[in-house]
Amino acid sequence: MSSDRALSLVLVVLLAGCATIREKGTRWVPEEAPRASSSQPRKLALVVGVNRFEDPRFTDLRFAERDAEAFAASLEGFSRVVLLTGEQTRRPVELDALSTLLNEARAPEDTVVVYFSAHGSLAQRPGAGLERVVVTRDARMDVLLQTGLAVDELKALLEKSAAKRRLLVLALCHSGKGKSQLSDPLANALRQQKGPPPSLEAVSEATVVLTACAFGETARESDALAHDVYTHFLLEGFRQGDLDQDGAITATEAHDYARGRTYEFTEGQQRPTSESEILGVDPIVLRGARARSGRPVVFSHARSAEGLRVLLEGRDKGALPGSIAVEPGTHEFSVVDGSTSRVLATARRTFEDGERVSLTELLPRPVSVEVGAGVQVVAPLSGPFRQNVVPVLFGAAARVMGRRLGLQWLALEGEVGWGTGAGETPGIGVSLRTRTHQLALLAGLGPTVSLGGWRLDLLATGGLSVFFREVMSTGFVASDGAAAPSVGGRLRVGWSTSWLGVAMTADMRVLPVTVGATSSWQPLLGVAVEVSWSPQR
Repeated sequence: MSSDRALSLVLVVLLAGCATIREKGTRWVPEEAPRASSSQPRKLALVVGVNRFEDPRFTDLRFAERDAEAFAASLEGFSRVVLLTGEQTRRPVELDALSTLLNEARAPEDTVVVYFSAHGSLAQRPGAGLERVVVTRDARMDVLLQTGLAVDELKALLEKSAAKRRLLVLALCHSGKGKSQLSDPLANALRQQKGPPPSLEAVSEATVVLTACAFGETARESDALAHDVYTHFLLEGFRQGDLDQDGAITATEAHDYARGRTYEFTEGQQRPTSESEILGVDPIVLRGARARSGRPVVFSHARSAEGLRVLLEGRDKGALPGSIAVEPGTHEFSVVDGSTSRVLATARRTFEDGERVSLTELLPRPVSVEVGAGVQVVAPLSGPFRQNVVPVLFGAAARVMGRRLGLQWLALEGEVGWGTGAGETPGIGVSLRTRTHQLALLAGLGPTVSLGGWRLDLLATGGLSVFFREVMSTGFVASDGAAAPSVGGRLRVGWSTSWLGVAMTADMRVLPVTVGATSSWQPLLGVAVEVSWSPQR
């Protein structure tokens, strides 16, 4: 991926808070920082706080404007910050302000930050799933998609911008409580929803998805903090969240700072989560500037990391998901189950200044199991072997493959194959009919390479082949059997989706065969088409 694509982020932060009523005067306040030279990247921000709503079905909020004002004031070094409150928070005004701001961003290195603090709600198109909506001052609950701002609509506008550093902050929730209100039919639909609407998660290119609380949880607010809880700690992170101490505070660092403090403040009732696929460093700098190489950072934003903790040389360094700064040098990590303190994995690695390393790169890769079955044809390549021992065999095979084995490129598999075929063999003055059966037990070990959905395996194989042959003539049936070891190689080319794969396999193996008084190594060629399934792909 190119550096431009690596910087092309749509960072979706779902902040949560319950708010109460507080009214301010109407205003549109552009805040101009000292203009940078035209050669320097620009930072632009639109910040919106909505306290009051014209539709009485949306209750008024108290801290939305206050949150927006504090967020705008915390953005340092921005070329332009536009703050909308009061009467200027109607849908047409917000869209016009956003369009104007996006047009001012002209270079891929520019940064655009858009923040909304308001009610959140859900809407549904006929025959479609639930969509998240930002409630504007003039939104109507019964026609929300037409009068509010759909999250997908906001993302589409941002993605058209020339700026490739884009941050969308939604200080609202969609649980039907707190800063979220739903109609009765939508509330029922939400109760049947098994997870967040997938459209919010489906962001193109490199993505970071941060949520202030799990989907369906109630967003918290605190009169003592005078903000919703997550926003308060996020703003605190703007001042104290420089995790790697490089002089710049990024959106990811601010979220990681707020994550643990929000969880502790709400006594586990609000669980901020995060998913990220950042290549390089997070380019969304909200405060300061990178003045030096930062400390090494180890991170994991995978949902599967929820509830795990990281120990460094036996000392607790914090909970996951999130980021952990370490000192340069060699360290031993342990990942433990936060509820049982059971050690799940350990790793040892040397870190250098400025490194940003995913925790999954440090830990031993688990063995993933793949189960496959297919149809196969096995043919002898030598004339005497084909005529005297086995004709072409048609059959099936089942295999189990353990992939990765702690290394990305190594695979081990075991296979059981069965084939049967009919043919003829020379007799004394007559040709005799034969029926031959083969049971093959094989094991393979070798490198495996994956590229996108494609996979190439090149394995060395060894095993045991057992033959059982019946020789038939009029009024005469005789049988014999033999077993022989085999060695060879296997080439497999396959393609897979998230859990299902198809492949073509070619096998070449040799085994010792005795024909008459002569014993020699004879070749077999096998070709198979197989389907495989892996729950861990």
